Amino acid sequence: MGPEYPLPISGDFTSTDQYVEELLDFVTASPTLTTLCGGVHILDFFTTEPDLYSSVIPQSWREFFAELDIMDLLDLLMRDDLATIRYRGYKNGSMPPPEFLEYIENVRRLSFNRTFDPPDGSQTPKIDRDVALGMGIKKVHEVGHFSRFIHDLSATISAESASQGITHLIDLGSGQGYLLRALASTPYHHNSVGVESRQNNIDGSKNWDIMAKLAPKPKIRRDKKTFRAERAAAKANGTVVAKPDPSVRGERGFFHHPGLPETNGDPEQEDIHVSTVGKGSVQYISHYLVDGDLTRVVQQIVSPSALSQVANSEEPLTQDEANSLPRAALTDVNALVISLHSCGNLLHHGLRSLLLTPSVRAVAMVGCCYNLLTERLGPPSYKLPNLRAPNARLEELAAAHDPHGFPMSNKFCTYTHPTSTEVGVRLNITARMMAVQAPQNWGTDDSAAFFTRHFYRALLQRIFVDLKLIPAPSAAASPPPTSTIPETGEEGEEKPDSTPVILGSLPARAYASFTTYVRAAASKLSRHTLHPSTASRGAAFAAALSALSDEQIAAYETRFAHRRHQMATVWSLMAFSAGAVEALIVTDRWLWLREQEEVGTAWVQSVFEYGVSPRNLVVVGVKR
Repeated sequence: MGPEYPLPISGDFTSTDQYVEELLDFVTASPTLTTLCGGVHILDFFTTEPDLYSSVIPQSWREFFAELDIMDLLDLLMRDDLATIRYRGYKNGSMPPPEFLEYIENVRRLSFNRTFDPPDGSQTPKIDRDVALGMGIKKVHEVGHFSRFIHDLSATISAESASQGITHLIDLGSGQGYLLRALASTPYHHNSVGVESRQNNIDGSKNWDIMAKLAPKPKIRRDKKTFRAERAAAKANGTVVAKPDPSVRGERGFFHHPGLPETNGDPEQEDIHVSTVGKGSVQYISHYLVDGDLTRVVQQIVSPSALSQVANSEEPLTQDEANSLPRAALTDVNALVISLHSCGNLLHHGLRSLLLTPSVRAVAMVGCCYNLLTERLGPPSYKLPNLRAPNARLEELAAAHDPHGFPMSNKFCTYTHPTSTEVGVRLNITARMMAVQAPQNWGTDDSAAFFTRHFYRALLQRIFVDLKLIPAPSAAASPPPTSTIPETGEEGEEKPDSTPVILGSLPARAYASFTTYVRAAASKLSRHTLHPSTASRGAAFAAALSALSDEQIAAYETRFAHRRHQMATVWSLMAFSAGAVEALIVTDRWLWLREQEEVGTAWVQSVFEYGVSPRNLVVVGVKR
């Protein structure tokens, strides 16, 4: 069961153990990697003194990069044959510094092989048109290949099982239910269960089920004349429920949940949402996971007899009828827990369900959003701590010591490098955020666009520092805050708040020039209402930016234009280097599975094309 090698690693390694040791040695001991992945932030590029570029990049490298086009740099980092360059030289007779070539070689060797080899060639498995409703090209590719992988894995586990095969697929973070519908429909016909914490996603999934003909369309009977009169009266009395304003949204990077659901109540009293098609079914369970115990989820799975009742119903069951459906016995559920792009710790919860939930037989999960992982061991140390600006959020997250965070494995938690006294492997949010980049997919046009976005955002950060809205990077590492009382400077004045400014996305028209970008940023900051920095801080930032003239803003772009290429170079190096960081995160998950006595088989492999969807690695674990 599984591929020939449990990790998609280079053939240079004689075993996975050798790979793990070399990966740990490189990630913890390479000053270049630890600086590029976590030791610096691109927002600090124009605010540090001396400048970040000369502090991070060796002089011989800088001299080589000075005349190198960014696309040529990306080719050198990821595609060019290094042996040929060493033998014949590089373009125009130049030669990259030997230390730079060695660094490229190390990152390449330690990054995972992301090649996808589908069982029947490159064709995406066909999804019925009704089932594919709402899916884009990328989603069709992901769901098509991953649903086939899950079906084949389920069949293999069932065939090799001495007792009961896989009876249910439990999708953690099911979202709009695309994967569930594909697995419940032809040709797979699985009993699929979606676990989702957001009720609006469940409601949306139910609507898609109706459109996909998985569920009958409800028949609405009403007296139109009476209905219109009641609606008009409600509007006149001001009792109409206002529709949510789609323009008011939370900011990226800030997670807010209105409150954890009640977990002490009787699970049999929870609302049931279930649809059937042919021999398959889809059930949705509203649940917010706080750990890997899925017992409460399993207790809500309906029995096979209940599915027959649903299948034979010509009209949708009322909520009371659905809630009265009998539940399956816990011993009758033998589940495969799956997930397609589960964010942050959700994948950790899914893997741990293998141990914490007796009804779970296996797990197969594709992760993403490593930046949303929490940190288990506390803050990392850096060779060059002065390169990081004070950041209250960074320090708070690093000091969280969340038992559900990274790393999972005992190997990583207890690792001690021979040249260091620090115990355990640590990655801060900046390193984890870089691990979700996909530099192999960068083209000329899209690269120019996001390099412009980074350039403008870094320039805006310089303006924030010059206006004393945020503190400049200090000459030494700042100790973690020990009080909620604002710090004061030598003259007694209050220091700027070091909580990061999360601006989020801006419309494409904002990037016409740096001036339009700053004006758009000021407009957005002025209406911040949901972020913890809230209205007062956002309004202060907006007012300060609005006081700048167009000429003052344009002067910043002119002043720092010559360093734009340098910033693009550093960002490219950071994104390339983070391939080793992603390998570290995924290896930790595989190691955790391998460390558990209850787990008989564990592996990692690609399940769709990296060029279509870069987070293409599934982590699989099967009980003995």
